[in-house]
Amino acid sequence: AAAAAAAASSSLGKKETNATTAKKKRRKKSNSTKSFEFELASHVKWPFPERAAFFARAGVPPADLEVFFRNPLLTAAVGRRVVAESRRAAVRAVDNKCAYVPEKKTIWTDKDSVRRQLNESSTMTADKATCPAEGSASMTVVRHPFTRAASAYFYRGHNPNYDVFDLRPGLWVAPHLKPPHVTLRDYLGLDEYRNVLTKLFGDDANCEEAKNRGCLRRKTKGFTTCRCAVFGGCPAYRNASLTTRHLRNAQAVLEKHAFVGVQEAPRASVLLAATVFGLDDDLHELNATRPSVSMLRNCSPAKVLRNDPAACRTAFLHNQLDVQVYEHAHRAFCRKLNRLNLVDHPTVQADLRHANLCADVDFSNADHVCGPLETDDNYVQLDEMRAKCKRARGSDWWIDQYGFYSTNPNATNATQNPSSQPTAR
Repeated sequence: AAAAAAAASSSLGKKETNATTAKKKRRKKSNSTKSFEFELASHVKWPFPERAAFFARAGVPPADLEVFFRNPLLTAAVGRRVVAESRRAAVRAVDNKCAYVPEKKTIWTDKDSVRRQLNESSTMTADKATCPAEGSASMTVVRHPFTRAASAYFYRGHNPNYDVFDLRPGLWVAPHLKPPHVTLRDYLGLDEYRNVLTKLFGDDANCEEAKNRGCLRRKTKGFTTCRCAVFGGCPAYRNASLTTRHLRNAQAVLEKHAFVGVQEAPRASVLLAATVFGLDDDLHELNATRPSVSMLRNCSPAKVLRNDPAACRTAFLHNQLDVQVYEHAHRAFCRKLNRLNLVDHPTVQADLRHANLCADVDFSNADHVCGPLETDDNYVQLDEMRAKCKRARGSDWWIDQYGFYSTNPNATNATQNPSSQPTAR
């Protein structure tokens, strides 16, 4: 009987294993089908040869493009001929002698002729007369420093509670090694995480140490950290002494970009990019956006802190250069929408109204951005959002965890908070 029971159990276990394996295969096949359809639709929207040439002109290293070319789903979707033509288009783009060519030239190994042509093109002198204008293939999207910082604080790897870049080794580590201890208030004041836009676009002279830092990957208890602080330029997260000169540099660099989008207006930014670069402007695929999981939770500290006026003003205090960079980029974004006759497009109008862009709001002015958070209605909403967090036991919990707990100074219990400004204890 025992032997029979064991045999039955073994048989049942095998059936369950087979069922699980079959389920995984079906899921994998379904995902492959979706990826195939996506690649095909993507090619129709923006043909891969044109895309390869664009990225080559923009300075994407051939090694990175080769990863793209070797994707089997790409070959299955569009065929070998299109992939081969994409390779040739990238080489022709490099042949204009204006694109970046890395020192290591033996990149494409499967086609000797293509590799030889690439190598020869890298040894020629650039003909500036035929080169496109500086920044003509450059693009970026900016986000307001307050919301960017409030988001990064909860994003793994972008804050000292999960420091994958080893900015302060031994002090800031991953949570599986050391409990988190830095509040949002403390985070906003840390030099490494302040004025990241100004560092990225306005200061490229003080990061040689970071440039020379190699990639040191180590795996501990299933977690991987990497000291690759740079992925082709100066990192945003570093200590730097910034002045108004760096502010002006950042603004000038962004002016040279062919396209600068604003994250607060995502669909308008995509439409502008499509117009600038001559792409298909059909936006029906962008109707469904990926929502922020942390913002959708019933108890959402991320949403609470983005509506906390004291957190807002503290972010302004520590990012005085970045808010000016953002406002400058925001106005340039609005001017380009006007110049390309896009400002009256329904999609653009919806985004601009939703985020109060291209109007009277000065996003470098704390009163304009944080002032609306200091209304009686917002304080009521703030209390309602905090009340949904059952684990929070009053103001002390919020202060210990995040450093902020703003209350309405005009409320009946104002005697507890006599300050005329929102309280951030």
